[in-house]
Amino acid sequence: LPGLVDSHIHPPDMIEPDVCKLKTVGKSLRGIADFVRDCVKRYRPAPGEWLAVYQWSKTSDNHPDSEYPNLRVTLDKAAPHNPVVMFADDGHHGAFNSAALALARNRHGKVVGLSKQTLASEFADDRMLIGVDAHGDPDGAVDEEARFLIDTAHRNYLHLDEVMANPEAIPRQLNRAGITAVLDASVFEDGVPIYEKLQASGHMTMRATLALCFYPNRYLNPAGAVDYEGIVERAKAMRARFDGNPLVRADFFKLFADGEVEGNPFMSPPTLGNAAMLEPYLQPRFAVDAG
Repeated sequence: LPGLVDSHIHPPDMIEPDVCKLKTVGKSLRGIADFVRDCVKRYRPAPGEWLAVYQWSKTSDNHPDSEYPNLRVTLDKAAPHNPVVMFADDGHHGAFNSAALALARNRHGKVVGLSKQTLASEFADDRMLIGVDAHGDPDGAVDEEARFLIDTAHRNYLHLDEVMANPEAIPRQLNRAGITAVLDASVFEDGVPIYEKLQASGHMTMRATLALCFYPNRYLNPAGAVDYEGIVERAKAMRARFDGNPLVRADFFKLFADGEVEGNPFMSPPTLGNAAMLEPYLQPRFAVDAG
């Protein structure tokens, strides 16, 4: 029967576990602090345990004030006893508090932390992806692959265990909307079994092309260099798992050449994109009406 094809979707994220989510609602930094405090009360992470906040809107609101001047201070005040990460809804941005920034590892796996000093040394190559305040200290904003300097690699999916327990909910929701084929736009190694389990259970009522995604700085050799040959071999092995499969294929390789062009002109100061451009970015100068 005829059906719709969604050419860019993240099906595993359709299953919504009970986690701390801002649901892409723009909030001031004070509002974010209040929200994260409520999450701490609700989910009760033990001291030192990670708190992850999802669906943060990087490109709307985030207004500071004298008490909440930047993201790092905001999350420090909201969860002083836990490392905190906020994942942006677009997949390109992150925000961390001081406890989380202190866990950053260099290319040799040593914990050295993100600080004014390490930004000038260990992490000089990542400097353009890490926000700083007027004193040169990290302000909590960390973009693109620099996010994975901090141990968040296990958070490829909101809650993989819940998705694997009920993967049939994915095609059920898609089929309900008339969608019968998808391109899963970022499939990490631990996400491949979702589709294998769907087929084994007879619930794969759609076709899927898997865009295999490898963040290079997660695949380093002992010398600290990217193991590109190893990445290619992993991708080949994942593709081979679906050779001849009538419903699933994994012959699409996803990589990021640079960053993205979106900024937030309403932040203070306004932010710019970080993707390569033929012409320089122009710093926006906007104001918000009192009403």
